[in-house]
Amino acid sequence: DDMDAQRVAARAAAVIVSEKQILMQNFDTMMAQAGTGERISIEARVQYRYQSAETVRRCQQAVYELFCHSGSSAIFLSNPINRYMQDMLAARGHFANQPSKPGANWGRVQFGQSNRDFFI
Repeated sequence: DDMDAQRVAARAAAVIVSEKQILMQNFDTMMAQAGTGERISIEARVQYRYQSAETVRRCQQAVYELFCHSGSSAIFLSNPINRYMQDMLAARGHFANQPSKPGANWGRVQFGQSNRDFFI
């Protein structure tokens, strides 16, 4: 019984549940608005953009912690956690999954400044 590994596994599971709830709530809201013809506000779109990128960062961190607690065999390509880590690094490398600029942009919009994200 490795209590640290158990704690890391619990935290990873909690991250998945939390992030999935955030994304699904955002998707449900957007689909409801699209269904009624209501436009999605810039403020909401900026928030959703940040939250989707932040989800990737949080999930990558959870996988990294699992990787670190998987022992030395985690470095081998035959170990499934290695593939998960590689997949998360690839996902994180995509421009849309970098939360830094969307986070700053959401902060700007919260302070009443204009949106600067050309994806919005």
